[in-house]
Amino acid sequence: MSGSQAEELGAGPALAGLPQPRLSGPARDAASRLGKYGPAFLIGHLGWAAPSAAAAALLQALAEKIDPANKIAFFGAMSTAGGVCASAAMIVTGALSDRTRSRFGRRKPWILCGAVLAACAMALIGASDSKLWIITLFAVYKMGESASVGALFALMPDRLASNQLGRASGVAGLGYLLGQSVGTFAAAAFLTMPAAGLAVLPWIFVLCAVLVVLLVPGRSSLDRPRRPVSAQELLRSLRPPSDKDFWLAFAGRFLFIFSFQMVLAYNLYLVTDYLGLTTKAAGGLMSAAILVFVAAAAVAAATTGRWSDRWVRRKPFVAGASLLVLLAVLAPAAAPETWAYLLFFLAAGVAFGTYTAVDQALMVEVLPGGSEGAKDLAFLNAANALPQILAPGAAGLLVTLLGYPGMFLCGGLAAAVGAVLILLIKRVR
Repeated sequence: MSGSQAEELGAGPALAGLPQPRLSGPARDAASRLGKYGPAFLIGHLGWAAPSAAAAALLQALAEKIDPANKIAFFGAMSTAGGVCASAAMIVTGALSDRTRSRFGRRKPWILCGAVLAACAMALIGASDSKLWIITLFAVYKMGESASVGALFALMPDRLASNQLGRASGVAGLGYLLGQSVGTFAAAAFLTMPAAGLAVLPWIFVLCAVLVVLLVPGRSSLDRPRRPVSAQELLRSLRPPSDKDFWLAFAGRFLFIFSFQMVLAYNLYLVTDYLGLTTKAAGGLMSAAILVFVAAAAVAAATTGRWSDRWVRRKPFVAGASLLVLLAVLAPAAAPETWAYLLFFLAAGVAFGTYTAVDQALMVEVLPGGSEGAKDLAFLNAANALPQILAPGAAGLLVTLLGYPGMFLCGGLAAAVGAVLILLIKRVR
C-alpha cells in the first residue's frame, strides 16, 4: 500500500502497538515541522471556541428576556436539540470528509463551509423571539460547528507524527482556551443586549476558518482513490469500531466533559441565584473567573503536552486531570462565596488545560488498526457534544433536588469515574 493510499484509508500517525507509521514521503516532512501547522491549530480552535463560549451566556440572557419564568427549560431544550444535532452531524460529516475529493483537500471545504453555516444560523437567532425558531437555528448552528470542528480535528492525524501529537494537542487546547476567554469577555459586554452579540460574534468563526484554509499547506485529494458514496456504503461506514479501548476512551472523555457541562450548564444563573449577584455584577465576576481559568489552563496546556510527548505517557495526565475536577468542586459546594467560585475556576483551569493538551493525542492513539480517520475520531469527538444533551437536564434536576452543592459533587464524581475508565485502556500508556 502506498503512502497516499494509507492516508486515504484514514491511516494518520502511528498508533501504539502498530508497526507501520501513517505518514510517509511529503507527509513525514510536514510532520517534522509542527510550526507549520501550529498557528492553524491555534487559530482554528480559537475561532470556534469564541462564539461557542459567548453563545452559552448570551443564549441564557436571551432566554431570560423571552421567557423568564421558564428560562431553564427553554435553555435546556436548546442545549438538548443542539447536542443531538451536533453529535449526528459530527459523525456523518466525518465520514463524508474522509471521502471528499477536491483540489483543496478533504478537510478544508468542511472547515470553511461549516463555519459559514454556523455563523449564519447564530446571527439569525438574535432576530427572532420565537422559541421554536431559536431552538431550530441553534441546532443548525451546532451542525455547522460540528462539521467544521470535526474536519479541523482530523487535520492533526492527517499531517503529524505520533510523537508530536501531545504538543499539537497542547497548541490546539491553547487556542480553545483563548477562544473561551475572548468569547466570555465579549459575551459580558453584550449581556444586556444578547441579540446584538449573537449577530456579531459568530463571524469570528468564519474569519478564523478562512485563516486556517490559507495557513494549511495545500494538498489536493483529486488523485486519491475514489471511495463509494452510496447511501448503503455511507450507512455501513457510520458503524463505530467494536473495540473495548475505543469505548473506554469515549466514556472517559464523555464523563469529563459531562462534569464540566453540568457544573457550568447554568453559569449565569449559578452566579445570580447561588452567589446572589445582580446580572450586571455577574458579567464582571464571570469575566474574572474565565481569566483565572484561562491563565491556569494555558500554563498547564503549555507544559503537560510536551511532557506527555517526552515521557510517551497519556493516561496519567488525562486521568489526573479528571480526578482534579473532583477536588475543584469541593470549594463552591461547601461555600456559596465569590472566593470559592474563583478557586473552582483556578483548579478547573489546571485540570482542563492538562486534559486538552493530552486527551486529543490519546484519542488518536487509541484508534484501532484500519480505522477511518475523521469518522472514527468523530465518534470520539461526539463525546464532547453528547453532554450538551444530558448535562443541562441533569444539572436542572440535581439543583431542584439537591441544590447547587449536590450538583457540584455529582459533577466531580462523574469526572472521577471517567478517570478510572481511562486507566483501564490497554493500548495507550
